[in-house]
Amino acid sequence: MVNEIQQQHNVLIDLIEQLEQNPATNQKTVSQLTILQQHVLDTLTHLLTESLNDQVPLAPSQLSERLQKKQAHSQILVQLKQQIDHELNNLRL
Repeated sequence: MVNEIQQQHNVLIDLIEQLEQNPATNQKTVSQLTILQQHVLDTLTHLLTESLNDQVPLAPSQLSERLQKKQAHSQILVQLKQQIDHELNNLRL
């Protein structure tokens, strides 16, 4: 899932660059895509940081909390992918 989002992030960057080079492009669209691109980057960075912090061994009583955090991360990634898909599909219409 992370790889797919990273690929979509790259697509967003390329698309933003293409749109910025076209003077007829709606600047609101470029702005929205730039905000989405930054949100994707911030979210992936935050999740990566939390995941790296989760490498520390835990007491058995804390395993449930780590599992909940991983499930929350998965849910965030799914929502992020859906948001990117939605925005890209809107542009194709």
